[in-house]
Amino acid sequence: MCAFWTLSAQALVSTLSPVQQYLHQKRIELRSGSLFEQLAAIKGMVETGNSIVIPELAACLSNPEVYDIAQTAMWAIWMQHPDPELSDLMMEGCSLMSSPSGGEKAFMCFQALIDKDPGFAEAYNKRATMLYIMRKYEASVGDCKQALRLEPYHFGAASGMGLCYVMLDRKAEAVEAFETALSINPGLTSISSMLGRLKAKYAAQQREQMGSMSANEGNSSTSGAEEKDKE
Repeated sequence: MCAFWTLSAQALVSTLSPVQQYLHQKRIELRSGSLFEQLAAIKGMVETGNSIVIPELAACLSNPEVYDIAQTAMWAIWMQHPDPELSDLMMEGCSLMSSPSGGEKAFMCFQALIDKDPGFAEAYNKRATMLYIMRKYEASVGDCKQALRLEPYHFGAASGMGLCYVMLDRKAEAVEAFETALSINPGLTSISSMLGRLKAKYAAQQREQMGSMSANEGNSSTSGAEEKDKE
């Protein structure tokens, strides 16, 4: 029976395209290979630029030995587009982002990418970043949500959404967004620290509100009793 299933699996693999067969082999190496083989598999996955491997790379984010290379690989794949011209436009936009006077042009690059391919998740994430810099937090949240709809493993978009909610003073939604980011990428130490501080502040505010409500109820009861005494 085992031989039958082995032959069946081999027959199924043989129907895959060469790229799919290559990625299938890299998945096997990533799951059960040595550390050297895992690192080589991640490098090979990046070279294909195929986003189908993102779930496997995301699973590596809980492994300290391959964390850094897996995270870098995910960003590298997100930045790539099957159309080389769009990949170049993405790189141009990112380069302009780092220029003090390049913000508007960078925004135009990311807008052009979305116009050319509305399914390019990273274009929305980058436009969200520009909207955040422009202090257009609601619009940035919208782009972060779209990036996550297109790429559910995009911890960067989830983190960015949390930052927007912090600026909008919507603490409960910020906590949820940060928790989403950390559920994908537990190694985001700055987001983890921010989440801890946010939860502590949120809890303190809730306690303060509860205390104020209790005090108001007590004052209301005392006032009612005084009114009865006057009668």
